[in-house]
Amino acid sequence: MENTNKYKFMIIHPAGGSHRQFHFSKWVGRVCVLAGLLLLVVTGILVEDYLCLRNKSAKYRELKKQIAKQNDEILQKQKQIELFTGKIDVLKSNIVGLKKLENEIKTLANLKKGQKKRNNKAKYGGSETLFGMGGSYDQDVESLDSLKVSPDGLAREINNQVEDLYLASINQKQSLEELLDSLKDRENLLACRPTIKPCRGYISSTFGYRESPFKNSREFHKGIDISENKGTKISATGDGVVTFTGRDGLFGNMVIVDHGYGLVTKYAHMNKILVNKGSFVKKGKIIGHMGNTGRTTGSHLHYEVLLNGIHVNPLNYINN
Repeated sequence: MENTNKYKFMIIHPAGGSHRQFHFSKWVGRVCVLAGLLLLVVTGILVEDYLCLRNKSAKYRELKKQIAKQNDEILQKQKQIELFTGKIDVLKSNIVGLKKLENEIKTLANLKKGQKKRNNKAKYGGSETLFGMGGSYDQDVESLDSLKVSPDGLAREINNQVEDLYLASINQKQSLEELLDSLKDRENLLACRPTIKPCRGYISSTFGYRESPFKNSREFHKGIDISENKGTKISATGDGVVTFTGRDGLFGNMVIVDHGYGLVTKYAHMNKILVNKGSFVKKGKIIGHMGNTGRTTGSHLHYEVLLNGIHVNPLNYINN
């Protein structure tokens, strides 16, 4: 009787030779089947793990690319921040320059601290400023909050605002410089105007028609005569350049000063001249002493003012 607990396995020779038979028990067969199934399961797990690893590797490479892209964006943002920082430094420097110009203009315009304050005084330091800034803070905040979801948009907005501030500071600086030049020109004009009395003494003859002291006729007196003792100090009545010193016929010893702006002053009958031709004199500088050189009836100063070559009344300029 054949044993049913065994399996028979036969190998047939292809050339018709002898056959080989192998016999093995059922539990060995079951073990082999289980081993095959286990091998298939393990192979499937390994294949799944391989596919999963390959998928993760692809995701890792994609993530690596994204990180590299983000790093590039961060680098670009850092460069933008550095650019903003440089522009802000320039703005700070411009603001300092504007403050210096403002102080200089205040000095020229005689804006003293003791003057009455206006209602729109500056927020910082409690002092008034000659230039202001406008706009609504709340609106600016809202416009920036709306851009928080977009860093690129926020960066562009900040850049635009920095550019606007930069251009505004440049324009403000140019305006202040023009105003400063105007004030300086005005200050120079005030310094050059012959506004002080050239010497002490009383006015013995005024500007205009008068009876001639030397002949019985009327004549036009082109200046004023200031009488005082011989040797009285004579001062330049405004800033200017000495264009003539020396003797001039009936005027005796004379000094002529060109003050610019079409203004010229003449000082005649001087006893002594203390300045040289070509020298610059400040208002109030002593330029000589009173005398009676030339044709005179006594010690006095003959003083003239010319505007664009036309004689004008010196008393219209003297304010002291």
